[in-house]
Amino acid sequence: MIIYLIATLMSLFFSFLYKKEKTLRYLWAVLTFLPLFLVAAFRKFVGTDYYHYYYDKVPYLLKDGNGLEEIGYTILAKFSVLFLGNYQWLIAFTAFIVCFFTYKSFFQNSKNIQTSIIFWVSFGCFYFSLNAMRQAMAIAIFLFSVKYIEKRESKKFLLCVLFASSIHLSAIIYIPMYFLLTQRISNRVLFSVSAFLYLVWPVVSLIFYQMILGKYAGYFDWGEISGYNWRFLLPLLLLLILELRRPFLMVGQSSLSLKENIYKNLFIFSFWACNLAPTLTGASASRIIHFFLPGAAIYCSFLLERYSLKVKYAFYIGFLGIFFWISDANPGWVLPYRSIFSDVQMSYSTYQLILYEKKGQ
Repeated sequence: MIIYLIATLMSLFFSFLYKKEKTLRYLWAVLTFLPLFLVAAFRKFVGTDYYHYYYDKVPYLLKDGNGLEEIGYTILAKFSVLFLGNYQWLIAFTAFIVCFFTYKSFFQNSKNIQTSIIFWVSFGCFYFSLNAMRQAMAIAIFLFSVKYIEKRESKKFLLCVLFASSIHLSAIIYIPMYFLLTQRISNRVLFSVSAFLYLVWPVVSLIFYQMILGKYAGYFDWGEISGYNWRFLLPLLLLLILELRRPFLMVGQSSLSLKENIYKNLFIFSFWACNLAPTLTGASASRIIHFFLPGAAIYCSFLLERYSLKVKYAFYIGFLGIFFWISDANPGWVLPYRSIFSDVQMSYSTYQLILYEKKGQ
């Protein structure tokens, strides 16, 4: 856990220099990006996808060519393992795509880069990229493409989404975002949808999932481990209350710029995704929430920037608590950290034992 904290602090330090120093800004931007990128690129036997792809999916892909459906990731995997000759290159490329597009979005759109970085790490978005690798890449590419929604450049946005979908097919759900994110969500809609998800959806979903999704309904069934998503819901709810208590900036007011409204909607979608968590398995709940959380990280920078330093630092301390909470409560994310510089080797059976054993046993 300590290495993630150190890398985050280093990233924040360089981001402060980027903000204050007018010279060498490109250098400070690169140094801001590097710490978490290197932690992700140099990991070894860390993260669930590391094992699944290392022992199962990539070998199967290389054996008969039919291991993966998404063409973009298939090309990336073959290039990494066959051409460059090492599976670790696939991990490095994954880390680069996730961190580059995420940090690029923060630099271009965040009101306060430090706030967005703290949010992104504390809420587990970085950890998520170590586990759901393909989906994390797709999410980062979408986050980068949001600027094309603001500029109303539909072709560039669509190309980005198609690129993301070539890595993880789930990214096609972002296509409607081109139209949805520019809408003004009124307080009535916000509260109505939230109430529906809390009071009605748990009943409707029991029928809907099985009838519509068929054999895939298992991904969206009631899950015993969905409860940890309360760690997302409660702080997001607090941030929402912080927003709603300011009449001149209430949801749906015309005083919001288009950019801020777009990221506010991503924040609201992440909140609604948390509302869905009780009717989802732990894995699917986490994936759906993380579809929108990086966008919420940018919106949080707009929100907290208008408050005093005391309020801002209080939330930073709270986010740090969430960081330790999420880190400590997820042994399935294969912590602590191990790097390529260690001699650790692990069999698939040992990985299974670590991944699924109960914490503390």
